[in-house]
Amino acid sequence: MLFEPAIFWTIFTAVAITAILVALTIYYVIKGTTEKPISGREAIEGEIGVARTDLDPEGRVLVHGEWWNARANETIPEGTKIKVVAVENMRVRVERAPEEK
Repeated sequence: MLFEPAIFWTIFTAVAITAILVALTIYYVIKGTTEKPISGREAIEGEIGVARTDLDPEGRVLVHGEWWNARANETIPEGTKIKVVAVENMRVRVERAPEEK
């Protein structure tokens, strides 16, 4: 026999643990690059919020639990659901949110 059983199982265990750690690392790297961001500019674009003041054309909105200065291309009354179109510096550009059916 080339290897004693104790040496074989020690080497086998070390290789198996290393393979599992490499596989988990690859999994979490891929998962981290495909998830939607939860903060910053990328996270807020496309989100639905509520106009907290009249937007004519500027006002304040509540989106993602945060207050934002907002600008709209139309008059939007307070309490209306809005959708964030873009983030420009510290202001969001919004439009009326589509009606849910």
